[in-house]
Amino acid sequence: MRTFDDIRKAQLAGPTVMTIGNFDGIHCGHQALLRHMLQVADELAMTQSLSVNTLLLTFEPHPVRVLRPVAELSQVLATLGDSPGDVMAIPHFSGAISPWRQGRLSRGAFLGLTMATTPAAMVRALLEAAALDLALAVETLRDGGTRIDVLRASGGGTRNRWWMQLKADLTAAPVQVAGTVEAGALGAAILAGLAAGVYNGLPDACSATSRTEATYEPQQDGKARYAARLAAHKTAVLALIDLYKTLRSSCVDDL
Repeated sequence: MRTFDDIRKAQLAGPTVMTIGNFDGIHCGHQALLRHMLQVADELAMTQSLSVNTLLLTFEPHPVRVLRPVAELSQVLATLGDSPGDVMAIPHFSGAISPWRQGRLSRGAFLGLTMATTPAAMVRALLEAAALDLALAVETLRDGGTRIDVLRASGGGTRNRWWMQLKADLTAAPVQVAGTVEAGALGAAILAGLAAGVYNGLPDACSATSRTEATYEPQQDGKARYAARLAAHKTAVLALIDLYKTLRSSCVDDL
């Protein structure tokens, strides 16, 4: 694995460096994916930046300007079309949680890769997969009698308009984006204000500090475009869980 200085020299030589953005808000283990990619794909000249949660990519020997800062990523993804991409991802690089009963046995995978697959297509596949997992979790809750009228989103990923709209479409629920990107920090400030007596109570504190920056209304045609992909995603996850069981069993037998 090359050092950060090696990559910095390569950057000065010409390849374009692009930031995907902070992945703290993605619940499916994407940070684990990025770390794994760094270990096994040095031939693509991948390295982390000095920030643990940000991935810098260089593609050598041919510069490929595909990924952009997260605020612009939605524009790049939109150029790939409205329908699901050719690449499909299972983003369970640290296992999975709801709605998968055996989610701890699930593992990450990319399906449909070819020599023509672009980095943008792989990023899109990951974001699609995270949204599909969310849609299945919401579906499970609704099937159990839970009423879900609206989803509220916060964090850096909310700056990706394409992703927020996809989540709204797949869950058939409006997605309200918090006006503060760093909602965790705001929550800590609210608690501090309550302790200091600045606010009369939690409702008063929330009404004084919280606001909705944008709302993404679900589009029926968007959900229809992904109906087949949603079914394929579920099939692939379950199939790979069974496959991993076999792989794990054979590895144990070989020891």
